[in-house]
Amino acid sequence: MPNANCLCRDNPRTVSTEQRTLVRFMLKYTMADIFKPEPPPSRAEEEEKTTRINKPKHKKKKNKEGKKKSSKTPRDRVYQIVGTSYNPLSAFIARPRHTNFETQYDGEEVILLLRRHVITNVGWLLMSLILVFVPLLLANFPLINFLPSRFQFIFLLMWYLFVFAYTLESFLSWYFNVYIITDERIVDVDFYNLAYKEISDAEIENIEDVTLVMGGAIQTIFNYGNVRIQTAGQVPEFCFELVPQPSKIVDVLKQLQLEEKQEEIEGRVM
Repeated sequence: MPNANCLCRDNPRTVSTEQRTLVRFMLKYTMADIFKPEPPPSRAEEEEKTTRINKPKHKKKKNKEGKKKSSKTPRDRVYQIVGTSYNPLSAFIARPRHTNFETQYDGEEVILLLRRHVITNVGWLLMSLILVFVPLLLANFPLINFLPSRFQFIFLLMWYLFVFAYTLESFLSWYFNVYIITDERIVDVDFYNLAYKEISDAEIENIEDVTLVMGGAIQTIFNYGNVRIQTAGQVPEFCFELVPQPSKIVDVLKQLQLEEKQEEIEGRVM
């Protein structure tokens, strides 16, 4: 941009006063625009800047939290495999509440309470149903008609007591013959009658081999089978017979073995 004083010195006659004022006016406002201070940022602009600055920090926090959550312990995997169930008549009860047994340790947690699959009860249920209708079938045949009516009543009463005893014994045998998996060991409860039962157990760390056996179309359809466990304890072999979801049981035992190994390694390091 030319200077007004230079123009006046070069051609003092040709430069008029209007041209001088115009040049001064232009120089004045161009210099003012160059050295004009920037206006302070508004609140909206400040909020945008703060959000832009804080966005990557939030992402890093989320990533860190995600990494922490992804690192699961064997016990977390066990809980994820079994889930939770509270039906006391189920054959597969995961983490049952208020469930204790005679030889339970202090602080020992029950992971699974297992029974034979419900489908295995069909046999004695059908037999009980048939025995209930046997006296009605015999009424058409003169087998007990020669007896007095009192003796016939006593016979029917004894018959139905026998049917009730058979049904109750079959139910109790299914209900109290249980297999228990805790965070420390496996327990096999063999219930024979109300007066006699056997309890065998083995530590998780003594388990050497776990085998799953499923045979036949019925076991495949209803997802049940046998789980054989080889141990280095006093009882060399445990067999969880006809239990539901045997693949989950095998996975749970493997995760518990892994947890025991980790605890052993951490104990050696400390």
